[in-house]
Amino acid sequence: MLDHVYLPVTDVSRSRVFYREVLGTLGIEEGFAREDSVVFGMGSPGALWIYPVTGRHDVEDDTCGMSPSIIGSMPTLHLAFRAAERAQVREFFAVAESAGAETIEEPRLFTTYHPTYFATFVRDPDGHNLEAVCNSPS
Repeated sequence: MLDHVYLPVTDVSRSRVFYREVLGTLGIEEGFAREDSVVFGMGSPGALWIYPVTGRHDVEDDTCGMSPSIIGSMPTLHLAFRAAERAQVREFFAVAESAGAETIEEPRLFTTYHPTYFATFVRDPDGHNLEAVCNSPS
């Protein structure tokens, strides 16, 4: 449904390292970087751009850029990343935990969503709630 998402972060360099490690467990690679932003999964549905909370500064050259005049409290978001298999969910959790993410929920079945909903939830360095989910049976 979504082509790409812009995610505000307080420190692009720190988040670049974090997301490179964590998303790598799901086969999502860094596409390219600009001075103040980085994209993961470029060219695929749901690509993730990280950019500084103060916004992109080249708004005139990039209509997706956020206005640098929009500064305020940063919202925290929930992003769910699709995993092809449950082992990827477990690896996502392990790598996120070793990268300093706060654990919300360890990998397990969440049958309240549906019988095969296997997921984990962590918080990134900026407090965003990240989920890796596999909907396939075992």
